Amino acid sequence: MRSIGNNKYWLGNYFVLLICILIIPGILVLPLKLDSLKERILFKLSILIPYSIFIFFMFKKLLFSYKIDISNDGILLTIKNERKQIKWSEILAVEYFNKTDFSGLPSIKIDLKNSKKPIFLNHSHYSNAGYLTQAIKYCYDSFNKNEFFDLKSIIPVRIESVSNKQIRFEKFEYIKRCPFTTFRSYMPLIGVWGIYKILTADFVPLAGIIASFVMSLLFLFIGVFGIGKIGISGEYLMIKNFYFPIQKSYRLSDINEIFIENPGGKSSNIIRIITNDYNQKSFRLANFIKKDWIQTESILKSKGLTVHNRLYK
Repeated sequence: MRSIGNNKYWLGNYFVLLICILIIPGILVLPLKLDSLKERILFKLSILIPYSIFIFFMFKKLLFSYKIDISNDGILLTIKNERKQIKWSEILAVEYFNKTDFSGLPSIKIDLKNSKKPIFLNHSHYSNAGYLTQAIKYCYDSFNKNEFFDLKSIIPVRIESVSNKQIRFEKFEYIKRCPFTTFRSYMPLIGVWGIYKILTADFVPLAGIIASFVMSLLFLFIGVFGIGKIGISGEYLMIKNFYFPIQKSYRLSDINEIFIENPGGKSSNIIRIITNDYNQKSFRLANFIKKDWIQTESILKSKGLTVHNRLYK
């Protein structure tokens, strides 16, 4: 019997985790002008403990995610030494594009007939997340229709990416907003201040220099990425960075549905695009205000797209 399982994690998640960990030595050797050793230790602990808790919760889903195996019998979930088998007959409902959380990771929500507590499959960081969603939907829909199904017969939907050459002569209608209306755009100045403190300090250990450099890059990243604009033409949708020629384009015909939402807390609002192969990608647009999101929803709906605006009804 054929089964479909998750592929390895994306390396990008581990890269970001490594950068966050590299900051910790810099906190430990941070030069402070405090009188006593006790004061210096307490001050560093007051920074290190909240920062470590932040890293843990940010990457909790990466470190403690289910290993997923889908078969004709159901879904087998494995985490550490625990195994949980969910049969198709035990499933009450499935929400394939559940709302993202503060980390920006969407999940599949599964409601069970014999339990009030739903199961969330955090699968978006797997390289075959779209294929996993296709397989679950194929099996569950077939089971509900009392149709014969076999994973051997599933043909995965694949979407070809759009190249810059294909949209070179497209006329886009842009929705954009000045980036300096949000505090996020000023965060690189914190990195500049850190570099200034290093240059003016009498002595800074190597670990402190490395950590300051990493933090400066982090603040630059936060201030530059997540600031963007949306372009819409007759056939394409484009999300483009405000400062750099970095963009992602989609054919309108390849888009299944779109969510406009907030991941939670004080995070920036995002637009989440789900394509017909059930892959999804979120784009933060911290510079957008209410007017921009309503305009985006209106234009996209006029193109015949399904848009769920969870921010403004």
